[in-house]
Amino acid sequence: MLKLRIGILSSCLLLCWCGSFGWAAQKWKKINSEYCEIYFLSYSELKKINSNVDVSSISLDFKKKIINSKIKTKSISEKVKRKFDIIFRKAEEILNMYPRGINVKIRIYLNQKQLNRVYRKMFKGENKALSFYIYKTNTIYISTEHISEGVLAHEMGHCIIDHYFVILPPRNVQEILAIYVDTHLKD
Repeated sequence: MLKLRIGILSSCLLLCWCGSFGWAAQKWKKINSEYCEIYFLSYSELKKINSNVDVSSISLDFKKKIINSKIKTKSISEKVKRKFDIIFRKAEEILNMYPRGINVKIRIYLNQKQLNRVYRKMFKGENKALSFYIYKTNTIYISTEHISEGVLAHEMGHCIIDHYFVILPPRNVQEILAIYVDTHLKD
């Protein structure tokens, strides 16, 4: 009888724990675009990401390779890939920095709470940002809850800046340039 009670109690605790951290056990799904490796947890989240990121008012001046945002596609993953590439190319254009061979990883968590847990685990401190970029892993961390074209452009700006300069500029200079990208995204 005691073994049965312990088994039931263990099962309940496991279910509670899985309910709280179930996302951690989920397997990441990945799609690759020209400039990004996009990691997300579910295709329903990918639909939310697609609807939260609007590139319709972003104009591109480059002629070398045109990414046409007007082309209709049935696949949500194709739409998301195209949108992320448009934002990346626009960020390069705004900064007038075109480092070669960048393929930034983007990890998209379900909500800010999950993102904050990841930040705490990595840095042993509290997260005060909606998103962040880590140069060493070349990864942008963001949540579906706060994803937008502006936030992505800002973090992609950090990535471009960090890969353009041989000696990295001070953090405050990098932040000013990333804010500049976000501010001028729709010019």
